[in-house]
Amino acid sequence: MAAEYFDTIHCWMPVLSRRRLYGLLLNPLSLQEPENALLLLSMTLITSIPDRPGNGSRLYHLTKEFYLAAQSTGCVTLQMVQAGILIALYELGHGIYPAAFLTIATSCRFGTMLGLDKLSAGDVTNTDREENIRVWWAVLIVDHALNLGTEGSHLCAPGPAPHDLLPMDDDDWDRSTTGSRELHRLSMPTELKAGRFARLVQATDLLGQGFRYLASLKTDTQPDFDGLGQLTRTIAALSNLAHAESLQRRIVFCCPIAWYPYDQYFTCRQLVVYESFH
Repeated sequence: MAAEYFDTIHCWMPVLSRRRLYGLLLNPLSLQEPENALLLLSMTLITSIPDRPGNGSRLYHLTKEFYLAAQSTGCVTLQMVQAGILIALYELGHGIYPAAFLTIATSCRFGTMLGLDKLSAGDVTNTDREENIRVWWAVLIVDHALNLGTEGSHLCAPGPAPHDLLPMDDDDWDRSTTGSRELHRLSMPTELKAGRFARLVQATDLLGQGFRYLASLKTDTQPDFDGLGQLTRTIAALSNLAHAESLQRRIVFCCPIAWYPYDQYFTCRQLVVYESFH
């Protein structure tokens, strides 16, 4: 199960430490903890194919029951947040609403309780800290993806700050070489070397900017064309960079990098035209 997970889901949503997870599997006592068992069950769920159409499979309902039971015991750990992310991704992929919104909202609350939203603080040379950074970014990514149809009106957490840390290169992360990492922050130029997940983070930040622009159209009398132009140029630069990196480093990017910003960009343009004539 773990090998299948790391060969598939981990490639585009790398939020679990390979080293820590295999250490967990080698320790039978750790599996007695409900959050660890739930995490493994969630990994099994997201790599599974539903056994029936409709509102989820038997495994899905079992996982959700276990998830709610673990919450009722007062379990607030990193593994609970990770399990919630995987469950929400399953719900998003299979169109199980509004459960997906509620699951990621719970993960967001757990994350803030654990201090995961403090992306610019702490010892970033520590493997556990890098995992925390990735987990919180994953919460924001799924939250923004779910809000594509609502123009960001139901986001569970505020957008990232410019000084927030980006995830390290994915290859270094898998090799657990956090000690030699370069500190890249969200406000730094996009042309700096980064992995797939960091590019997805940058695309999600642009989506958040698109959400904020759409919100401003409802209150401002004059659209901010300069801001829209800057956002457009940044989107184009990230798209071109992602394409170049896919050729040079043979990095295959997940499709959200392509459709996150551009879907929101065209929506912005349509609304600007609409507001200009009404």
